[in-house]
Amino acid sequence: MYNKGFIKTWRKEINSDIWLMPPLYHRVWSFLLVYVEWKPVVFPTAKGFGIHVNPGQKITSLNDIARKVSWTEYGVEKTPNRKTIKCILDWLAANGMIELESNRYGTYLNICNWCKYQLQQDEVVTPDGRCAGLSTGHINKKSTFGTKEVKKKEAPPPQQELLKLYHSHCYKLPKVLKMTPARKTALTSRWIGDKERQNLKWWEKFFQRVGESQFLTGNNDRGWKADFSWILKQENFYKILEGKYDNNNGQPSQQEILEQIKRAEDKLNGKFENTAAKP
Repeated sequence: MYNKGFIKTWRKEINSDIWLMPPLYHRVWSFLLVYVEWKPVVFPTAKGFGIHVNPGQKITSLNDIARKVSWTEYGVEKTPNRKTIKCILDWLAANGMIELESNRYGTYLNICNWCKYQLQQDEVVTPDGRCAGLSTGHINKKSTFGTKEVKKKEAPPPQQELLKLYHSHCYKLPKVLKMTPARKTALTSRWIGDKERQNLKWWEKFFQRVGESQFLTGNNDRGWKADFSWILKQENFYKILEGKYDNNNGQPSQQEILEQIKRAEDKLNGKFENTAAKP
């Protein structure tokens, strides 16, 4: 299926972020370039209707991708799990390399700017960036995947402004010295996850909430402090929003607990002293 034709690889790729990621990221990316459709096709469904798929697009599954990027190491077949593949695809989507949508029909993939970089010599590009003669929908447009519409790629978050807010309100936490690919992916996921979160005022209140948390800023039994990466992890992020680390969460702070223990010890010591003083 993949032994005919060719794809173009651009030299600037070695200066891109994917070149700094673990080897499996580039393996998946290279596979997707040869795996997507190179001409318009109709994807059949169990319900009898077809889905039009354009060049640079593919309807597949996470398991299928995992099997096809597997390799053999010392005679043992190595196959990445679904979670690993999903993480890589999310990273590619966050970095504007693919559009990704999953639902009960499967996983839809769209290589961004496919026609711009994989155009054949006898093809032409229309003013809006599409390959002439192909149906619309595969270059930064809305595409139909089953009965669900694939959303247009969201604008990336303003990283520098968000970092300023973090350092301003979370000054007790470790400073961010470098926005690694993993941090960029997490920040983008939290930013685009909800329309309400796509403004700086929301994030100012969020970072202020983190900075005011005694537990997150080191007032705990281990002296542990959260950091930028920790608070952006999905599970931790929603725990913060749910108020788990707020100071007034119905639970006494560590300082209050220590004071209660000290008062109890003082009261108990005073009782023993009074008992010992009796004849």
